[in-house]
Amino acid sequence: MFLVKRKDKKGLAKIHYKAVKDYATKEEKFAELREWEEKPDQIEWQEITPNQSHDWIDQGVEEFESFVKLGDKRNKHEITVFEQYSLGLATNRDTYAYNFSRDELKKHMERLISTFNEHLERVRSGEITPDNVEEKVGKDQRKIKWDSSLKDRLLRLREKQAYTEEKVYPAFYRPFVPMWVYFDRVLTVA
Repeated sequence: MFLVKRKDKKGLAKIHYKAVKDYATKEEKFAELREWEEKPDQIEWQEITPNQSHDWIDQGVEEFESFVKLGDKRNKHEITVFEQYSLGLATNRDTYAYNFSRDELKKHMERLISTFNEHLERVRSGEITPDNVEEKVGKDQRKIKWDSSLKDRLLRLREKQAYTEEKVYPAFYRPFVPMWVYFDRVLTVA
């Protein structure tokens, strides 16, 4: 794509477009570009007029505007599929808290919980304090991922944490990606 702006041009700009072949390999695309480079005056440009949504390539189907919206924060009276908005379950520790395998999820969470409990013992003994928590917490992210909320809980809690099957739920990690999630207000909820 080449965009050229002329200072002496008045009014709306014109958009001329030329695409390489769909589903072409990388080599085929480069060959086509080399061919155009040799004969730029023979390129069959297509003039494009942007639609009302300012789309000028792959213009959407106008019918789309008539579909029911998934949601609309601006207009509370609009008919929508969803009425509420949410970030969803924000664990800040997805690599531990989500898994396709329930058994693997248990291994990851038990390792995280064990690491958390080891640090909790160090808080109880006075080795880890609010003044040195940044330096003293383990940095091995294969075991645990620390963030400010988990460090705060580490300093406030007195009881050890334990893995329980009751905290394992089916979930969609992303749309249409079913997984298991460990839902725990101390360890996996930001």
